[in-house]
Amino acid sequence: MSSPARSSGRSLPGERRRQHAEREPVNDQIGSYRRRTDLEARKRTETLLAAEKRLLEMIAKGSPLKQTLNALCGFVEEIFRDSSVSILLLDARGERLWHGAAPSLPDSYTSQIDGSAVDPAIGPCAAAAHSARQVIVPDFASETRWPQVRALVLAHGLRACWSTPITSSEGKVFGTFAIYARKPGGPTVQQQYHLQQFTHLASIAIERDHALDALRRSEERYALAMASSGEGHWDWIVASDDFYASALLLQIFGLSPDSTFSSRAQFLELVPFHPDDRSKWEAAVQALLAGPNARLETEMRIVRNGETRWLHMTGLCLRDEGGAPARWAGSVSDVTERKHAEEELRARQQMLDLAQKAARAVAFEWRIGAGDGQNRWSPDLEAMYGLAPGSYDGTYGAWKRLVHPDDWPAVRAAIERARQTGDVAAEYRVLHKDDAIRWLQVKGRLLFDSEGQPAQIVGFMLDVTERRIAEEELRTMEAQLRLAQRLEAMGTLAGGVAHDFNNLLGAILGYGEMALGEAPAGSRLRRDIENIIVAGERGRALVDRILAFSRSGVGERVAVEVQKIVRETLKLVAAKLPEGVRIEQRLRAGRSASMGDPTQIHQVLMNLVTNALHAMPSGGTLRVSLDRVHIESQRAATMGSLLAAEYVVLKVADSGTGIPAEIRERIFDPFFTTKEVGVGTGLGLSLVHGIVTGLGGAIDMASTLGTGSAFTVYLPRFGQAVGADKARMPAPSRMSRGNRQRILVIDDETPLVDLVTGALARLGYTPVGFTSSPAALVAFSADPQGFDAVVTDESMPGRSGSELIREIRKIRPHIPALLVSGYLGAAVTQRAREAGADDVLKKPLSTQELAASLARVLQVSR
Repeated sequence: MSSPARSSGRSLPGERRRQHAEREPVNDQIGSYRRRTDLEARKRTETLLAAEKRLLEMIAKGSPLKQTLNALCGFVEEIFRDSSVSILLLDARGERLWHGAAPSLPDSYTSQIDGSAVDPAIGPCAAAAHSARQVIVPDFASETRWPQVRALVLAHGLRACWSTPITSSEGKVFGTFAIYARKPGGPTVQQQYHLQQFTHLASIAIERDHALDALRRSEERYALAMASSGEGHWDWIVASDDFYASALLLQIFGLSPDSTFSSRAQFLELVPFHPDDRSKWEAAVQALLAGPNARLETEMRIVRNGETRWLHMTGLCLRDEGGAPARWAGSVSDVTERKHAEEELRARQQMLDLAQKAARAVAFEWRIGAGDGQNRWSPDLEAMYGLAPGSYDGTYGAWKRLVHPDDWPAVRAAIERARQTGDVAAEYRVLHKDDAIRWLQVKGRLLFDSEGQPAQIVGFMLDVTERRIAEEELRTMEAQLRLAQRLEAMGTLAGGVAHDFNNLLGAILGYGEMALGEAPAGSRLRRDIENIIVAGERGRALVDRILAFSRSGVGERVAVEVQKIVRETLKLVAAKLPEGVRIEQRLRAGRSASMGDPTQIHQVLMNLVTNALHAMPSGGTLRVSLDRVHIESQRAATMGSLLAAEYVVLKVADSGTGIPAEIRERIFDPFFTTKEVGVGTGLGLSLVHGIVTGLGGAIDMASTLGTGSAFTVYLPRFGQAVGADKARMPAPSRMSRGNRQRILVIDDETPLVDLVTGALARLGYTPVGFTSSPAALVAFSADPQGFDAVVTDESMPGRSGSELIREIRKIRPHIPALLVSGYLGAAVTQRAREAGADDVLKKPLSTQELAASLARVLQVSR
């Protein structure tokens, strides 16, 4: 039974197949075949490696090219049995192929193809050299393209030819490497691999021979030029130690023309070597003389008449047949000026490189009117345009296509300016393949020829994307800053007005409550007073909204489960949804919490939903989503900025009319509204902005006319909500009363002092009122134990309520203290708590609130 076919699909020429005995079991046959196959493959690999090593050693030793190529052919013929190898070499002009090596082919064959023209009609080798591509002739018996070569090949018992071009590392064709098989067929994959290996080895040998030949010719020319070069030279006959130094060499070394020396060693004793260079120079020369190399080129320093000079030395070692040095000759030139110029140029180049790197600049040159492919870019410049290295074809059209179409008019205008002034300056965008947009800046000069026509552009290209982004962010931040300053100023004004208005409301509501208590039930007077109180409460609600806008009314912050508040608010909205409007909600934040006031989060959503409904008078879709989002890096939002952190993100989108671009910058301004008179106050979005900013969040807004708008609110996430929101303590249905406790009351408004003292007196307390905080402090200091509690306003001339409480607590540390303010913000609350206030209340204050708070602090102090 014959062995299975090899995995390559084809056996090498001449390979034999052994037969297995049919009496062997099938498994034994397969195992034996695999072991034999592995052994043959290993031996073949070892043979190839040994051949390759020997060839490389011959190349490294500088063996004659013909000897190396003959050895290569022999190695190949050992592997490709029943084959002959021929190497043809291309002449210097690239016109003809000459015999290089073919040890197994007779002269009757090689003489016929020696000197063949590089014409694809001549034969397969000429065709391979002409096209720089492999030419395979599986069987000359059926080949019709080259009748003369066909007859020659068949006459010598050859049937197939695999001719591969031998190319240099730069792609230049050196010749052809051909295998002539005595059996028809083409190469297998494995044979193709071997062909590539051997062709590459031939290329190395030929390229090294060319290099050595060029070096020899160069040295000959150099020797001829030495006589007229003005360089000093020497010649040392090693065997006789006869040393010659030219007069110019003595001059270069600073030696007298009459200097005498009988040997090379005596001459070297006279040379004024630099102390750091003598040993290096001697080691380099000794290494050359002891090794196989023939040439030495080095630089060294001497100290001539106290001055350090740089010398360039070129030496050539001629050897005898045994390889021992026979003659050592060369030249020396003084290159001090060149060295100084190089050092200065190097320093300038380093400075230029550093400047370019610091500026991220890339130098370029563009020759106007150059042929296709002559204007090439550096890899750095190609990278700026998003191109792979070497992919730019150097054409004007290709560059123009890289410029963003919207920027081309400005670039064209810059080109026209350059024709007039010679200055090249432009900035434009380019679109990379990954859709990234980069901004490039070009600066340079347009140079003109002798006839005044543009000839060349030289300059620098800079990637200014980061600068452009920074400028855009700066413009955005400046706009946000102007808006924030405008809102801050209006907020400060609103807060101040609210504070004064709260004092007025306090008097109106307080005295209204007193009058209401004395008015007969059912009387017209009672109805009038009730209307006054209702109007006062509406005024207080308006003040609360103004304080929320000014961020002066932030209450106690707790971890609020935002999704719960949103769900409850949407239930309220759904109950009174206008006809034709439907809600789509997607709440996926879970129990994610944000630090804030549940009422404020409710206000944010209600205001956004109300605006969305107003934007859809003919119906539409209201989309509300809540998600938990991680922001990877800091960025600016429409209002505020976002840090890299976790956020609870509330998005309210409508399918309404959209917001015109000309008013988008004003929609967050207080009292700005597009609604009809009486429909809106213009505080909705300003209230949203005040609350969200106060909670450390930000707002994004996007709108398209005719499509709708979307407001996205980012609230900093504060872990998970662990329980129900803190419920507000219900107001007691019955007011707490006092037991003649003496209460110190301070407010700079006389009506408010009278109001509070009157209310406390009716509640059973003994109030003592002051309109001056210094006077109240004097009275307390005179009788600290004569008072049971303190009720003080915060904003007063002379000394604030917080300062007054702090001074009173220094005298009597545990006296109960209440602080009341019409401008109750986080800072006021913190200041009051730090001063020692037991409770902080906001004006206008009802009698019931005052009674409950005072009873509570008195109870705690017992």
